[in-house]
Amino acid sequence: MAHNPMGTDPSDSENDPIFNATTQKRNVVDPRTGLFEAFIPLPSIVGNDGSGPVFEMGLHCAPTFNNLFALGDGCFFGLTTYSTAHNRLTLHSGEVLNIKKGIDPDPQNDAVNVSWFNNQLTVMRKDTRHEVLELLDNTGIYVPKILTTYNPDLKESKNLYFTWTSTPHVIEGKTYYQLQLTGITDSTKRNLLKIEYTPPRPIHRRPLGQSRLCSGLMMQLKPSPTRWHLKITPCSPLPSGILTKPPWSIWTIRCVVGC
Repeated sequence: MAHNPMGTDPSDSENDPIFNATTQKRNVVDPRTGLFEAFIPLPSIVGNDGSGPVFEMGLHCAPTFNNLFALGDGCFFGLTTYSTAHNRLTLHSGEVLNIKKGIDPDPQNDAVNVSWFNNQLTVMRKDTRHEVLELLDNTGIYVPKILTTYNPDLKESKNLYFTWTSTPHVIEGKTYYQLQLTGITDSTKRNLLKIEYTPPRPIHRRPLGQSRLCSGLMMQLKPSPTRWHLKITPCSPLPSGILTKPPWSIWTIRCVVGC
């Protein structure tokens, strides 16, 4: 199978990633298999003039994950999602619950309460974190629409609102969708984050046996008085988690591969 934007290959088995199930944020390589985990911290998004909620923008990388979020092969945000194809709810912290669409679990999980209403999936945790997920277009994936933290002392909630788009890719006759987070606002309608996705940079091949340093994924974080602007430029090769930091507001992830 030729390289494709989704990063799928014949051994995918419908993309069954091993994702941070112990909530660890680490950089490690298994010397027995060569598999790796990488975590790249990015500034958190804090809504409502510091009152919350807080959305962590840290980037996870693992070779067992495809390019679902258009961040480059193996890279993804820690987001709560629900797959209708697999009846699988993946929490932002990595735990996975098997639930059926439209049916509330009975009994409920002690730590996480899940309920359906008007084709929306609500995920409530004991730490007052509440998420409302909606189906994104025809992707078959529910993604966060609202993130809420509830303050019982003030008897009020503060929200973050997420906007998304999807991009279809036809691979060997089957349609796959990339899910792209495009922005975040809060209850005051203030824009906190805008994400711009740019086409992959072209790769110039070198003779076999030669390697060079090439851009794997470039993310530019530009602060402004009202929001962060994140510009993402993926590259075909799988990033190996080597991180450099050019002048203060621009982070660049680079990979060393035989290009």
